[in-house]
Amino acid sequence: MSFRSQPSYSGYLLLGLTLATAVGVWWMSSLLLQQNTPPALFTAAMGLMVLLAVTLLLLYGTITVFNLNYELSRNGFMVRWGFSQQRVPMNHIRALLPGQSVADMVSFRGLNLLGLHLGYARLEGHRRLILRGNAPFRDSLLLVTTNHTYVISPEDVADFYAAWQTYRALGATQQWTEDARPVWPFSTPLLTDGLAWALLGIGLALLIGLLGAISLNYPEFPRALPVHFDNLGHADRIEPKIFLFTLPVVGIIVWLSNLLIGSLVYRR
Repeated sequence: MSFRSQPSYSGYLLLGLTLATAVGVWWMSSLLLQQNTPPALFTAAMGLMVLLAVTLLLLYGTITVFNLNYELSRNGFMVRWGFSQQRVPMNHIRALLPGQSVADMVSFRGLNLLGLHLGYARLEGHRRLILRGNAPFRDSLLLVTTNHTYVISPEDVADFYAAWQTYRALGATQQWTEDARPVWPFSTPLLTDGLAWALLGIGLALLIGLLGAISLNYPEFPRALPVHFDNLGHADRIEPKIFLFTLPVVGIIVWLSNLLIGSLVYRR
């Protein structure tokens, strides 16, 4: 049985912010094309990357709010949150508590976007709350399990509570585990490998650092630089300073090659 989340303006707010930052991305892209020196190009490119990252995060939040949905069955509870599905077995659910009964006990640190809470919350003297709703705490439900407490916001709280009691009495037909599972294509092995992402991230950060060091110091370099020396320590190869950008270019090629080869290995 499916339940919609409570109506909220948080999705429209996030959508508006996404469109605003998308305009910023377009403006920064045009500004990038007007630069003609390495320092200015690098600065504009970093600004573009930051704006693009913010836009993608806001887009993720928008998708999360508009796709927020709850499902109850005799096997358990499931919530669609972003690009993942959080599942809770029915025999793990200990209670459903109205948010208004504990709202004054909730300690929250973070951002409240018209009911969508992004941050850290916990009950005073109790466990951390896992936020999976888009309504104020007073209008939400607390789904208490053996190990966690979820804050959810079904539109019809009474129907949700009645369905929970009905399904709990029927008994489960499948054995679920309490976990969050990414949806396709984010469930592919490469995208769920934390170590692979860490290594790729470290490599990319080093490449950006190298590119930045060369770009920002480019005006200070002499027009020509020695790039090779003979056995006596004499320079036997001189290149223009633009040759320095060969280093990050080769690094990017190696990084992309590792990403491609790693993807092929995971497919096998």
